[in-house]
Amino acid sequence: MSAKISVTEIPTHKLNLTNIVTGYPRLAQEISRQPELGIFRSFAALNAQDILYLQAEIIFWEKELRIEQKKDSEEPGNLRPNFNKDWLVLEYGAFGPNKDEAECRQHEIMLRLRHLLHKYSV
Repeated sequence: MSAKISVTEIPTHKLNLTNIVTGYPRLAQEISRQPELGIFRSFAALNAQDILYLQAEIIFWEKELRIEQKKDSEEPGNLRPNFNKDWLVLEYGAFGPNKDEAECRQHEIMLRLRHLLHKYSV
């Protein structure tokens, strides 16, 4: 009985291109063997447009956050004035037993901004 060799044990440069299906798989294999063949479009204009849209969206939600922060800081007699000073209070206001939609608003905006800022920073 002959010993079986897995594909991962065969060095990439020794793989026979005829065993790889035509199209993107074969082209990718050829580029991996000869990196100078790899010419890729950068989509610079689309990337720039996407960044501009992200900036506009972040600016919009930043303004909404500032409005909610101001309203919450002026709300007497509950936890909302403390939202700007304590993340746990903000979190409790959003998920606590006595939450209302107004108490969730600042938290929802901040979570949306966190997601957008992560996309923008990557």
